[in-house]
Amino acid sequence: MRRNGRPVVPEFAPAEDLYRRCHPDAIDTLDDGELRVLSTAFDKGVHALSMQRSAFAQADFVRWDSATDPGNVAGFVPQLWRDWFVVAVRADAVPKTLAPPAGGAEYLFTLRHKPFDDSYAHTEIEVMKGGKLLDKEWQFNNKHVKLIYQTILADKAIVSLKPDQVQP
Repeated sequence: MRRNGRPVVPEFAPAEDLYRRCHPDAIDTLDDGELRVLSTAFDKGVHALSMQRSAFAQADFVRWDSATDPGNVAGFVPQLWRDWFVVAVRADAVPKTLAPPAGGAEYLFTLRHKPFDDSYAHTEIEVMKGGKLLDKEWQFNNKHVKLIYQTILADKAIVSLKPDQVQP
């Protein structure tokens, strides 16, 4: 899990899984018992979705908060989210661009390996509009593009771990 001086690896294999933890309310159990990932699994931090790369982490690693995330507020205490699901989306399922249905500037989506000292696998899907990085959630303000984006990710996501399940 630790970075230990390892470099950023900007290339992502198309079949590389990106793991994300999600609240149980973001998973729907269908009549046949199959689990479906809802778009709400991708709503928190939608402008820079935090994920973990399967090239450097097991699915369970995403359940741990990072103590060294620069976005942590003073006094932040990391937690283990064992009672949440872990979902996976392949790197090649992340859309490259999306255009608003009513026209306007395209949104660009880029995978960025952004390791933390205690989470080498940490990755974000960055969003740009009009050549500008959207580094605040409120800047991703086109609700139609946001919903399309979240729905694409949810449709491609699979459940990797159920609550309290660990990898063998």
